Amino acid sequence: MHLTGRKRLSDGLKNVLRQAQWKVIEHVYPFPHLKPRSIVLALEESSSSLLRSISERQWESSRSITLQGCHLCWVSEGSQMLGNPDNALVHGMFRTIRAEDRAVDLVMLDVEFRHGPSTHLAIERLLRHFTTTRSKTLIDSEFAERGSILHISRIVPDTLVNAAKNDDETGGAPVTRELRNIEGIGKLQRERLGTLDYLYSF
Repeated sequence: MHLTGRKRLSDGLKNVLRQAQWKVIEHVYPFPHLKPRSIVLALEESSSSLLRSISERQWESSRSITLQGCHLCWVSEGSQMLGNPDNALVHGMFRTIRAEDRAVDLVMLDVEFRHGPSTHLAIERLLRHFTTTRSKTLIDSEFAERGSILHISRIVPDTLVNAAKNDDETGGAPVTRELRNIEGIGKLQRERLGTLDYLYSF
């Protein structure tokens, strides 16, 4: 799609998408033929910052795409890892939208160069991201391409380390075993006073 009214999809990107069996249709505001829940590619931020001086028309068109339930891949150049603050404005906007509506499907791709084989392949790979079954808990929505490598900012809890830490603090879950099978020194402890039914050994 084109928010500024200028068609800028390069022949190289078109060829890559068509070779990957994508049906490429370019839309210009007000997107009268854009179907709900379509996979949409926006390249406005790959040349300059749109949000720095966005018009009301452009704002409404962006809003209409999310309201239609479209899967939006927004491409920027130099907003991550290279430190261009103007191009990074869209990251803050998308994070706010995702926080307010968890059902929206917005993906950010920051590329090293606006044009080139690495950029085109990264875009095609991210578009395929929408067609695959994804985890409902580990949701990746921001990517950066540098030197043909896709970088993902992700913090994943280490369940084994966390469980070991909790066991050190709380003693872990009770395990049923015979007293004669306890190695080392065992300690008996009552959970409820006055009864032997809740007698545990450590």
